[in-house]
Amino acid sequence: MKGIVNIHHRKYSYNHMEQDLQEMARRYPKSAHLFSIGETAQHRQLHCLRIGPEGTDRTILVQASMHAREWLNTQLVMLMAERLLSRYHMDILWEGIPYRQLLRHYAVYVIPMMNPDGVEICQGGRKRYKANANGVDLNRNYETGFSQNAPNTGLTGNLPAGDAACDPGEHPGSEHETQALMKLVHEIQPDLVINYHSAGEEIIYQKYFNALRYMSDMTTYPLVHETGNPYGSFGDWLTEQEVAWCTLETGFGKAPVWHCQIYIQWIRHRDLLPLVLATIPQRRMG
Repeated sequence: MKGIVNIHHRKYSYNHMEQDLQEMARRYPKSAHLFSIGETAQHRQLHCLRIGPEGTDRTILVQASMHAREWLNTQLVMLMAERLLSRYHMDILWEGIPYRQLLRHYAVYVIPMMNPDGVEICQGGRKRYKANANGVDLNRNYETGFSQNAPNTGLTGNLPAGDAACDPGEHPGSEHETQALMKLVHEIQPDLVINYHSAGEEIIYQKYFNALRYMSDMTTYPLVHETGNPYGSFGDWLTEQEVAWCTLETGFGKAPVWHCQIYIQWIRHRDLLPLVLATIPQRRMG
C-alpha cells in the first residue's frame, strides 16, 4: 500500500499535514483518532492524532513545531506516526515484540504542528520566524519562571518581531496554543512528553528516566542535563507538574535546517516511538 506522508516535500505545510492526518484517520479507523485540541489566533486547528486501541489509560505525548522555523520536525513526526500505525496493522515485530503488544496498554498522542500560524509565516518568506501569529515565543509562555532568566537566542541585529522570539507574552498562558497544550496534558496525564525542536542533535532533559539512554543510543544524540533557573518553557512547566519529558534537538546548523537533513534524521528517529513504548518510564517521576 502506498505511503501517506511524502518525505520528499521540500516545504511540508499545514495543508499537507492536515490532509495526511485525515488520510491516516481514514485508513486506520480502529487505531487512529484525529481531533483538535484548540484553535489558533488565525483560526487554524491544533490537530492531534491519538494512536492506539480504545481503552488504554496510559499515554505518551509527542509535539513538534512549537517554534515556527523548526517545521521540518512536523514532517519527521508525521513519518514516525505513519510508521507506527502501519506496522501496528501489519502485525510486525520490533526487536521481537509485536507492535500490537507495545500499544496494548498505551496510547500515543501526536501534535505534529503546535504553531501552525507561525509555520505559515515562516514558510511564506520570513524563514527565521520563530514565534506565533502574535509574535510570542510559545516556549516562554508558561507560568513556571515566566518572564525570568530568558536565555539569549544568539541572534543579533535589528530583526523583525517574532524572528528572535524572546517575547514571553502579556501573561503566563496568554496564547491559545499554550492554553490548549496545558489542557491536554491535564486531561491525558502523560507518562512521558517528547518535544521536537531544532537544532543541535542532542537530547535535553531535567530529570533522568530510563528510556533516555536508549533514545540516545538510537539517535546518537548526547544527553544534556538542563540546569539553572526556570524561564517559562514548556519543559519547566512539565517538571513542575511532575511529568517526565525530554527535548530532541534535531539537525545541525541554524533553523530552518536544510530539508536534505530529514533523510538522516528519519533513519535515526523512525523507530523511536516503539523504543520508547518498550522502555517507558514510571507514571510519575520520583
